[in-house]
Amino acid sequence: MDSDIPGLLAEAITKHRNAMPLPNTPGAPSFHGIDVTTFLYKYETLAPFTATDVTESSVIAMLAYYCTEEIRETVMVMRSYTDRDWAALKKEMLDVFRLSDNRPDSLVYTRLYLENL
Repeated sequence: MDSDIPGLLAEAITKHRNAMPLPNTPGAPSFHGIDVTTFLYKYETLAPFTATDVTESSVIAMLAYYCTEEIRETVMVMRSYTDRDWAALKKEMLDVFRLSDNRPDSLVYTRLYLENL
């Protein structure tokens, strides 16, 4: 299923160069297991969810490549990731990683935080 993810990633990013930086480049969201709320907010803000030529499924698939290798392995086995369900993936990632947020109190009233309580 994920065999062509690097190709999808390159294609989506090439078409939307101004919106989403390549993984591990300046300005790219990166998740290391801390501050999942901030990471999801940045990823959702930058990802080309509304582009007509990029599917939500491919945007979800790309998320794993914005995570460290250890986190990527965890994300890729989440049911919501394999189902390509964005709302469920956000909730599942928040459930798993929220306790590692550095400053959850500073994000309490953000829309993303409140939607995922």
